Amino acid sequence: NLQKMLELEPLGKGMGEENILEMLKEKESAKEALQNQEGRSGTVNNTAVGHRAGASMTSGYENTFVGSNAGVANTNGAANTIIGANTADSLTTGDFNDIGNFNTGLGSYSLNAIRSGTGNTGLGTNAGLALTTGGSNTLIGYNSGRTATSSSNLIAIEDSALYSTNNTGANGSVG
Repeated sequence: NLQKMLELEPLGKGMGEENILEMLKEKESAKEALQNQEGRSGTVNNTAVGHRAGASMTSGYENTFVGSNAGVANTNGAANTIIGANTADSLTTGDFNDIGNFNTGLGSYSLNAIRSGTGNTGLGTNAGLALTTGGSNTLIGYNSGRTATSSSNLIAIEDSALYSTNNTGANGSVG
């Protein structure tokens, strides 16, 4: 009971009600990270830090989610590394014989729309923002490959490289 906790002195001098309430909020948020994997046999070696990070995980393994809503929709992906608020928050499925594996997103909203792509790397805010199903893309820099949706084998390095890729003939492009 919060009221009883607040009345106890041994919690530490200078630890006011605001600090205790903040600690309780953080504890509740942490419960939402990887919330669906508890007690499931196929969900192992996943790491999640942040509000709702990896919250939909049911059978994936060896995933790392760091940041608020990082990989929030991922249900059974494998070996994904997702770091940053709202990074790859649409990634839903995959195992070694399926789709949605081996993606690395680092930076807010990088690989934000990815649903089933494999082997994509998005480094920087909005890198690969609209990418949904493409594979083997390397997108480095703010807004790199931002509008590509289903391209594969893109290499975009620097601020806004391949920003307006239209996906038609974009496969294998370097920018």
